[in-house]
Amino acid sequence: MTDDFNRYSELNNLNITLKLILFTSSNATVKTDYSRSSIVTLLENRSTKYDIYYYNPSRVVKMSDHLFDLHEYMSPELIKKYYSDIFNRTNIVNNRLVGMPINRSFSILFSNTVILNKHNKPIPQTWEELVETANYILEEEKKLNNTHIVPLSGPYQSNIFIIIY
Repeated sequence: MTDDFNRYSELNNLNITLKLILFTSSNATVKTDYSRSSIVTLLENRSTKYDIYYYNPSRVVKMSDHLFDLHEYMSPELIKKYYSDIFNRTNIVNNRLVGMPINRSFSILFSNTVILNKHNKPIPQTWEELVETANYILEEEKKLNNTHIVPLSGPYQSNIFIIIY
């Protein structure tokens, strides 16, 4: 993404170079809570070291007081293109638009191989296989009075994600 942006910037004479710096537990100032010790501390101290912060939406409330209201910088038409229920819950805090989504997809599916092996099921490779396998295991585990298996929907209402504990 960084390379793509930098090529776009060069081709369009924007004179902007994007440099990505990833904060992790290995480069944090305090090892116990790297997101708090790094990004929030920079924001609280009004650091001008970085222009854009890319963060996990679950942290938006903690950081929202330190972020600009992007309503002032973006057209309503552009904001409308991104609007959805999940957008509203993860980018708008106290009627302030404090973030924009970079990516709305998941690239990793974690599998509970213990329960898959218990039921002789392979790791699902498609959404259809995921739903089929989860429903099968859910029904089989109910027969064994296991009530700790919980199917969940969302975060996007158009997709179904199943979590098997």
